[in-house]
Amino acid sequence: MVASMGAELGNTFFALYNEVVWLHAVWQEYRVIYGTSEEKLQVANRAAGFFFRIVQDELWNSVLLRIARLTDSPKTMGKTNLTIRALPTLIVDSTLSQEVKALVEVALAKSEFAREHRHKRLAHQDLACATDASVSLRETLILPRGRSST
Repeated sequence: MVASMGAELGNTFFALYNEVVWLHAVWQEYRVIYGTSEEKLQVANRAAGFFFRIVQDELWNSVLLRIARLTDSPKTMGKTNLTIRALPTLIVDSTLSQEVKALVEVALAKSEFAREHRHKRLAHQDLACATDASVSLRETLILPRGRSST
C-alpha cells in the first residue's frame, strides 16, 4: 500500500484496514453467539447465562468503541488519531479526496449511535442514563433507530 499510495496515506490506510478487519471479526463472533440462532442463545444461557451476558455486553461495547474511534477527529488534545476522517487530507488527487470526504461524511452520520453510546456509557457515565429506573439495562445499549443488535 505504501508503494501505491505513498508513505503517509499507505501506512494510515493499512492501519485503518487492519482495524476494520478486527472490528468485523469481533462483530462476526458476536453474531455467531447472539444473532444467528435462538437455540444457540438458549444453550449459552442454560450453560452459563451470566457469563454469556458479560461476554455479550463486552463484545457489543468493543464493537461500538471501535466504530467510534474509527470516526473520531483526526486530532485530540494535540495528538494524532487513527481515523477515517484523516484520509481525505492525505489524498493528493482532489477529485478522489472529495469522493472520500463524502463517504466519510456518510460514515460519520451512520456511526453517530456508536459515538453517543461511547460518550454515555463507555467513556463517561451519563447520570441521567445511569439513574433512570424506567430504562432497562438492555435499552442502555444504544442502537440506531429501527435496528437490532443482529
